[in-house]
Amino acid sequence: MELTYLLLKAFLVGFIIAVPIGSVGILCINRALHHGFKPAFITGLGAAIGDTLFGALAAFGLTTVAQVITTEQIWIRVVGGLIIIYAGYKTFNQKSLHRRPHMPHNRYTSNLLSSIAMTITNPITIFAFIAIFAAVGLGSQKLSYDTTAFIVLAIFTGSLTWWFSLSFGMSFLRGKFTNNTLVWINKISAIILLLFGLVAIVAGLQKLWG
Repeated sequence: MELTYLLLKAFLVGFIIAVPIGSVGILCINRALHHGFKPAFITGLGAAIGDTLFGALAAFGLTTVAQVITTEQIWIRVVGGLIIIYAGYKTFNQKSLHRRPHMPHNRYTSNLLSSIAMTITNPITIFAFIAIFAAVGLGSQKLSYDTTAFIVLAIFTGSLTWWFSLSFGMSFLRGKFTNNTLVWINKISAIILLLFGLVAIVAGLQKLWG
């Protein structure tokens, strides 16, 4: 019963971490509206993998790695910002066609990897995990490696549940939008991504020059 309770809390941690709409969320929504469920879900899968990597660091108490992330977060933010700006640039120049054909399969791998990169170059995520772990009482318990591994899997499941829901919901709605609306959604998504990227770079440089 205690393990079930721990896994439920870990599932909720993964879900809660994934919910805030950031750069990956914008890409996921955009791809769901333009390409359908599968490309959007693969984008979300990359975010879930990235979240799970940070969740594993928090769950296994890998403080050394967390300290390295803290020390190098200036450059991590700058690199992450550049990746997001590139994604925004690609999105802005994407041709928006209503009921656009499905994305080519050779694009799935690059979408997955870029989504993972965008997630793991956000050092705030590891600190969010540590804070939420402490809040729900996961960080204060001595757990076996087997139990901890199950907790990490539950985090992944929670995060993936959110991304599945978002991808499914937005792809279901894609037929409700006109082509003109999709064009505007595409441009607005690109601008938001560019702003996310600029904020990440400025935040990193401010720490460097501060």
